[in-house]
Amino acid sequence: QTLDRKGQNMILAFSVIFSLNIAIGNVSLQHVSVNFNQVMRSLVPAITIIMGTALGRPTSFRRQISVLPVIVGVAMACFGDMSYTPWGFFYTALCIVLAALKVVASGEMLTGTLKLHPFDLLGHMAPLAFI
Repeated sequence: QTLDRKGQNMILAFSVIFSLNIAIGNVSLQHVSVNFNQVMRSLVPAITIIMGTALGRPTSFRRQISVLPVIVGVAMACFGDMSYTPWGFFYTALCIVLAALKVVASGEMLTGTLKLHPFDLLGHMAPLAFI
């Protein structure tokens, strides 16, 4: 699918978010325990719901409530060494915000004005993320 200038800019922004999420996630693991990282990353669905609601894409109450057991379950499964530094907390928090933003942005490109097929999104995004 051929994209106009707005679509190309959306793909570029998505590629930057995708790459930053991976890079900052790796940096955060130098400053926090894996358990802490996993518990924090379990918050991504909740942050995604909040971002989607802020952008006018409401989520059903059933779906909102279903996120709570996931967060609690991950916290229980990862109970143990929860060490982190202030910078580690910052990087991990930034990483979960980027991960949620990535989900919201991909949803918008797949179902919003662009209505890209998942393979088209991958085809446009992968070369940019590789750089």
